Amino acid sequence: MSTNSSKKSFRLIYWGGIPGRGEFIRLTFEYAGYPYTELNSPKSIVELLSNPQNSGHPTHFAPPILELPDGDYISQTANILNYVAPKLGLAGVKGSSMMMARTEAEHEEAEVERAKINQIVSTALDFTNESHDVHHPIAVSLVGSGTEIGDAYPSHRWGYITKIKCQNLNVEQRTSSKSASQNSSTTSIPW
Repeated sequence: MSTNSSKKSFRLIYWGGIPGRGEFIRLTFEYAGYPYTELNSPKSIVELLSNPQNSGHPTHFAPPILELPDGDYISQTANILNYVAPKLGLAGVKGSSMMMARTEAEHEEAEVERAKINQIVSTALDFTNESHDVHHPIAVSLVGSGTEIGDAYPSHRWGYITKIKCQNLNVEQRTSSKSASQNSSTTSIPW
C-alpha cells in the first residue's frame, strides 16, 4: 500500500529492491492497511546519512529510517516497529490503547503487553540477523585463512570460537609463532 499521495504520512527510507530489515516495516504498514511512502534512491539515502543536519539528532547508523509525519526521523528496525505498533493497533489490545489507561495498574499492564510484543519482534530480528551473519561476513578480508574449519567461518567468528574452546580447555591461544616462542607458558591448542 505504498503510496505517493501529497498527504503527509510515514515515509520509509530504505534501499530499493532489497527486502532486508526494511521489509519488517513494510509488512507492518501493509498488514495494518496504513498508507506510507518510500524513499529508495541510494543517492538520497547516502546524503541523508552523511549529513546529520538533514535527519536530526541522534545520527542514524543505517537504513531503515522512518520519517515521521511531523518531519522528524527515527531509525533501527525494532525501534521503528515499537513506535508505530500502538499507532497502528498492533501492540496488543492494552498496549495499543496505553494512553487511555486510567490507573497506574492499567498503565503497567499496557506497558507489559507492549514489552512482550517488542520481545517477539526482537527475537524475530535476532533470528534474522544470526541467519544472515552465518553466510555474510562483515568483510571479505575477514574470511578464515587456509584451514578447513577456518574457511567455513569468517575469521572474526573463528577467533571467538577458538578463544572459547581455549577457555574451556584451560589452554592459551597462540596468536602467532613469534608470540608463542616469546611466551614459554603457552600450551598448544590440541586440535
